[in-house]
Parts: sequence; C-alpha cells; structure tokens
Amino acid sequence: MKFMNNEIALQKIESELPALSVEELIFLNRIVVERIKYLQKTRFLGAMTKFKIGEMVCFYSHDGNLISGKIIKFNIKTITLITDDNQQWNVSPQFLMRKI
Repeated sequence: MKFMNNEIALQKIESELPALSVEELIFLNRIVVERIKYLQKTRFLGAMTKFKIGEMVCFYSHDGNLISGKIIKFNIKTITLITDDNQQWNVSPQFLMRKI
C-alpha cells in the first residue's frame, strides 16, 4: 500500500516539475539532498552501533585481500582501525565483519 502511495506521489511531483521556477527547483533539490544525507547518516549510525572500540574486525580490500585490525575510532561515515603492522584504515561500517 505504501509503495502505491509513493508511486502516486512521485507521478504527481513529476507532473508538477515543468511548472516550477529555477529558484523553486533549487529549493526542492536542497530538500532532497538533505533527506538523502539524513537517511545515509542513520544507516551509517545503525551499522556503527554493531561495533565497539577495541574490537577486532576484518574486511576485504579493493584487491581482495583480507585485512584485519582493531577499531580505534568512530568517524562520521567510517570506522578507523589499525592493523598489526600499524597501518591505519578508514572503512565504511557495512564492509566490516567481526574477526572470529
């Protein structure tokens, strides 16, 4: 039911867009961008609550290597961890796994 309501609302918005001025479109864009930022922030915060400072975690790097380290800091969008060889990584929490 919610999906149908959203679909109808989106169709109405799309039909009204041609009548909007540049200033109104800029304002609408600002509202949309702020909503996206809010949703991303809540998603990141939700993912971060699964971890604690000092916890051992691991993730796969862009080249497929498994990297593990200890969480040392929470940032706005990432978690900072340090590896055994003192490399520091800032990783998005959705890519981290608890080290077993």
